[in-house]
Amino acid sequence: MTLARCAVAIVLCQAFVLVPNGFAQTTAAAPKKAGPKKERDFTVGGVFSGSVSQGSANAELLGSSGAPSVTLFTTKNEMAPGFGVDAAFGFQLHRTLWVEAGARLMKTGLRTSITDDFEGASDATIDAPVTRISAEGALLWYFREKGKTAWFVRGSGGVLRDLSGDFTFAESGFIGSGGVGVRYWWRTAGKGAFKRVGLRAEFKALVQSGGASLGGRSTSIGPAGAVHLVFGY
Repeated sequence: MTLARCAVAIVLCQAFVLVPNGFAQTTAAAPKKAGPKKERDFTVGGVFSGSVSQGSANAELLGSSGAPSVTLFTTKNEMAPGFGVDAAFGFQLHRTLWVEAGARLMKTGLRTSITDDFEGASDATIDAPVTRISAEGALLWYFREKGKTAWFVRGSGGVLRDLSGDFTFAESGFIGSGGVGVRYWWRTAGKGAFKRVGLRAEFKALVQSGGASLGGRSTSIGPAGAVHLVFGY
């Protein structure tokens, strides 16, 4: 009888030890897996814009009836080609979707060409230098990626400030763009702050509303592009 009681006591002790352990194993929450780290990058490089027409007009001599009788000369107005630098920070929202914020400094100008002078004077061109400062936000989508190369579409919008050459005259406006580009990584697994280094090129249409202008045209569209160094971290 004593042996039987000892056997029962041993079984009960094992049950009290094993059951809580099993219960803990079945109810413990599985550790959550951390999601992929969001990437960031910094771009810096050169930008350019093509000439943009701002209309043309004739200088005319009015007759006694008030109707034009003689065309004195013709003027053609445009925003001259521009060159500058810009920089932006990019933040990954999704695997293929990024948002960017940056600023740009460009040298451009207003240009008037005078032709067809009534008295036979030589054609002349008058240039007025303009310094353009702008700040923009952009949305970028990588639609195709193969190895170290990726193609994207990018749209941006922001504000601009055009300053005359002597900084005595200023006009504000809005600026936007849309285009396509390609990015190529030279290095993808480096050490230090920037683990990826590459090159990015973009070609786009540039839309301007306001700012410096001639001929009364407030909105203009022209070609533009950019080449950047890209540092990923």
